Amino acid sequence: TDIAGEFSGIGVTITQNENGIVVLSVMDGSPAIKAGVMKGDYIIAVNGQSVEGMEIASVKNLIVGESGSEVNVTVRRGEEEIVLTCVRGAVKMTYTQTKMLTDDIAYLKLIQFSKTAAEEVKTYVKDIQGKGIKKLVFDLRDNPGGDLDTALEIANIFISMGRIGELRYK
Repeated sequence: TDIAGEFSGIGVTITQNENGIVVLSVMDGSPAIKAGVMKGDYIIAVNGQSVEGMEIASVKNLIVGESGSEVNVTVRRGEEEIVLTCVRGAVKMTYTQTKMLTDDIAYLKLIQFSKTAAEEVKTYVKDIQGKGIKKLVFDLRDNPGGDLDTALEIANIFISMGRIGELRYK
C-alpha cells in the first residue's frame, strides 16, 4: 500500500529510530492532521496497545483499517502523552511537495519512491520548464526508499546518458 499510494488510514508517514516510532510527515487534509497529529510526534500506543519494541510494519497494520472507523493514537510530544482520535479515511498519497524558493529556484521534495511518484515529478518538472527556472532543489531527506523502477524512472528525468544504477544478486 505504501508503494501503490492509496489506502485507508490516517495519512502519516512514520519511521523507526532509536527512540521509537516517529511521525515524519502529516498529509494536508488527512484524518491525522484533523485530529492534531504533528510531525515529530512519537507514537507510543494504538488503541491502548503499546507499540514499544514493535516493528514499523506491525504499527502500520494497527493504524490502517476500514474507512470510517476510529483509531486512538497515543503520541509523546516532548514530555506530554496525548491520546488523539482519528477517523480513518481513504488516503491518496502525494509523494511530492513543491514550492518556489525564489523567482528562479524551484524546490521539489520527494517523500517516497511510490508507483505514482515518477508521474508527480515529471508533471512538476514539465510545469516549471520555460518559466525561467535556473535551479531545482531536489530534496530526498527523510525519504525511506520504495520502488526501484520508480527511482530509476525519476533518475532518467534528470540523467540522460550513462549508467544510473546496478543490481547485483548473490
